[in-house]
Amino acid sequence: MLDRNEVVYSFDRILTAKIADNKPFKFISGKIVELVKTVLRSQKMLNAVKVSKKNFSTVHTVAREFSGKAGIALPDIFIESENELNAWTYGTENESFIVMTSRLVDSFSEEELRFVIGHEIGHIAAGHVLIRQVLSVLDNKFVVGFMPAYWARLAVGTLIKLSLRKWERISEFSADRYGYLCTEDKNVSLRALARLQIGLMHHHELDIDEFLKQYSEIRDSWLTKLQDSQDNLFSSHSSVFRRIIALQMFCDNWKTQVLIPSDLDDKIKAILNGAHLLIGDINEAYEQLLIQSLLYVAQADGKLSKKESSFITELCDELEISEKVKNDMLYQQGADMLIEKVSIMNNLNPAQKEKLLDSLCEVAVIDGSYAAETDSRLKKLLEKHGFQSRIIADRRAGLIKKHGNTSLIADLIQ
Repeated sequence: MLDRNEVVYSFDRILTAKIADNKPFKFISGKIVELVKTVLRSQKMLNAVKVSKKNFSTVHTVAREFSGKAGIALPDIFIESENELNAWTYGTENESFIVMTSRLVDSFSEEELRFVIGHEIGHIAAGHVLIRQVLSVLDNKFVVGFMPAYWARLAVGTLIKLSLRKWERISEFSADRYGYLCTEDKNVSLRALARLQIGLMHHHELDIDEFLKQYSEIRDSWLTKLQDSQDNLFSSHSSVFRRIIALQMFCDNWKTQVLIPSDLDDKIKAILNGAHLLIGDINEAYEQLLIQSLLYVAQADGKLSKKESSFITELCDELEISEKVKNDMLYQQGADMLIEKVSIMNNLNPAQKEKLLDSLCEVAVIDGSYAAETDSRLKKLLEKHGFQSRIIADRRAGLIKKHGNTSLIADLIQ
């Protein structure tokens, strides 16, 4: 069973708890949600198909299996005749149901549907449903007449909705994570997310890296900044680019566990705040950090051997690191790096961090041995970079047992 604390975005978890404990919110939800849920469910029973073992059996099987994995009861799912790609969840924490449009079910592959099902189940598992139910009522899309005057309903509803927009956007990041955990396939999850938010109804080619380059080209423009400001005030969902990048980071880290959840969530928060992101190509700051770190470990014996130099040069070519950065860093005199200047590590994504870890361990033993000074530098560098102590210990143990001497093994045991 999935651990909710390891999956749900930490800022979402905190904000959701605060909203749920808010007295005005409790009053509003207590008055209207139960009634609305009953009305809406009755509508779906009359006008949609309820998923079962015999109707839409594939959807039913996926939902049953992943509900158990997410630690919730199997919710009812309805397929509704609508000509748009959409899915949503209604109800309370104790009784929820999911609605998926017929266009979505017809257009998405079975793998892509797993992402959507997991995403909606994620909203339930993360405790979002009651708050989203209140927001749906305030949107006046399905239910009207709960307040006697239209303008009063509009004013109060708008005020509450604006105050909850930030939470709404944050909650989608958590649900996207559950969608990935249902598919267990990063590429499928990213493609499904892009198709769902953009509205691509047919199976066209969609290269996610190429798609993200669009954002790289315009992210610094005044128009993008203006759009981001508007989205931060009024939109219920973050831009598709930010959601894809955030989900990429979670997918990479879920497998490697290089970053602890709080560090990963700090990076997601930076995305929500509009920080510059490392998208696609590795940026110059990362290139410099990578080469400096490799040189620091490689030169533990006071020199740079041909094998070490060749390994670093080949890695630069593999990662297409610019000639300027490579020449400036690789051939400078006294290439020992200052450990205190590795704060750029805070901006690395999990895939970059994993590449850095693998490269450092490889260059440490490229000459066939693993000396005490090399071990000391590697340990110090990885600690400064913020790698988990368990990961550092495991990697050092492997290097020492395979390439180290007797004294190093004794030190490790101690």
